[in-house]
Amino acid sequence: MRITVKGPEEEKHKEIMALRQKVAGGKASEEDLELLKSKTKALMDEILSRPLEEVCRIQEIECKIPEKARIFSSVTCSCCGEKVMETRARVKDGQPTCIPCAENYNRGWGGS
Repeated sequence: MRITVKGPEEEKHKEIMALRQKVAGGKASEEDLELLKSKTKALMDEILSRPLEEVCRIQEIECKIPEKARIFSSVTCSCCGEKVMETRARVKDGQPTCIPCAENYNRGWGGS
């Protein structure tokens, strides 16, 4: 099942969008703020009162279920002690290491 929201009708929303830009730009008056609130509420009320078919598109779709994921063993990082999937582990000084700890490895060229 796929449910998608139908796009807004541009003409209805131009004034609201202009008011939002004023507010976001810090150029809105108190009157603009109140107008934006009332227009937004009216729009929400209108949308919520519509039949579902006017607001959303509901489709039956066929999808292929992916194959079962392969599960790999975990190893313990020799630096921080956390478990890491064996295929994601790196080797540092001959020991399994998680990626964040391995990225701190400087290969002896200075740094920490």
